[in-house]
Amino acid sequence: MTTLASALPELCVQEQLDCTACTNSTAKELADACPRLPARVVARLFVQIHPHPGCARMLRNFNRAYSEAVGEEPAPLRPVLVTGAAA
Repeated sequence: MTTLASALPELCVQEQLDCTACTNSTAKELADACPRLPARVVARLFVQIHPHPGCARMLRNFNRAYSEAVGEEPAPLRPVLVTGAAA
């Protein structure tokens, strides 16, 4: 049986980082830097910022936090296909 702690990046476990606070923070930073991104791009950037499989469950939170930071309603999410490392 896999525990939540074993499914998270080792650094997060060591530093006792909270997933919600982490994704809220990075979403707000992205919104400050790039405030008019389409939802699809926001989702792809989430995968690049948080590449660990344990982070994937936080995509909806990241999307919501980004939308709130730019003053918009969260866009509905569509699946994001990731086929390899960025070139």
